[in-house]
Amino acid sequence: MSGDGLPTLRVDGEPHVDFTARRWTSEALRAARHPHDLTDSGRVWLNLDHGQQGVGSASCGPALPERYRLKVRPRTWSMTLTPVRP
Repeated sequence: MSGDGLPTLRVDGEPHVDFTARRWTSEALRAARHPHDLTDSGRVWLNLDHGQQGVGSASCGPALPERYRLKVRPRTWSMTLTPVRP
């Protein structure tokens, strides 16, 4: 990720890393009754995760079929954030 006057941010995960980048916070998303309630915060909020369950997670609509659900279990992973100047 990068922006005007900012270095690029490189994210490496071991074994991998998933992410969400959006213009509102997770708190704002949880508090919103409808997507039209969300407004651009003027920032990009980056969430770095070991994994994501994805669309169909019962947030709206039916739950994901069991074979696609992330299992709750201990996990070990690491990530490295590196600013990269062009």
